[in-house]
Amino acid sequence: MPDQSKSSRPAIDKPESVGIQLLWYTPLCFVVVALILVPIGLLAFENVRSLFRHFTWGLLVSPSFYLFAGLTIASIYLPIALLISIIGSFTASLSQRFLYSLRALALIVGLSVMIQVVLWGSYPLGYDANGTQHLRLIPFLPWPHIPFLKWIWGN
Repeated sequence: MPDQSKSSRPAIDKPESVGIQLLWYTPLCFVVVALILVPIGLLAFENVRSLFRHFTWGLLVSPSFYLFAGLTIASIYLPIALLISIIGSFTASLSQRFLYSLRALALIVGLSVMIQVVLWGSYPLGYDANGTQHLRLIPFLPWPHIPFLKWIWGN
């Protein structure tokens, strides 16, 4: 007599394989990399290049510089870490997996925007109306003269 307990179990209780999980996770990674990580990586590169181009030893005593450097690294690291954390939800139910992935995406977008705003305000080298370069010791003081979106998009 065949065992009826296995056939009477609903199909939804079967654990899904990792290959099935990768069908939705891989495109999600490509979208996050293309829409968030690549632009932020290019902006981080431009910021670091600008600091090296206008380097002064006074940067080493500026707390604004250390905040700027730390957030530049975090702007690349945090989205990657949050994407990797989604893998931990592969064993959860479908609704838990969806909610966790949605929360991770919202955190990626929200943190990316917040970090860019703080980077804008803590850029350690500023220029006044006469074109004279000055060192910003405290983030957001003096208030940045360049508008945020112009700083993000370049010119």
